[in-house]
Amino acid sequence: MWINQEFPSLYPLAIPHHGGKDLANATQRSILEQLEDDVLAWDERLEEEDDEEDEDGEGGPDAAG
Repeated sequence: MWINQEFPSLYPLAIPHHGGKDLANATQRSILEQLEDDVLAWDERLEEEDDEEDEDGEGGPDAAG
């Protein structure tokens, strides 16, 4: 069970023990959708942090352009 500590609003991710057999397609889709939600949440967080750095004048090499 994976519980995202940074984004507690996201559902915990459970990958069931499947006894060496393939996971059902619906289960695979569900797991991938949950992982995509994690990626999107991190992407938004990192964009916000970049924007804050740019406003503070502490941006990296891309801040000038």
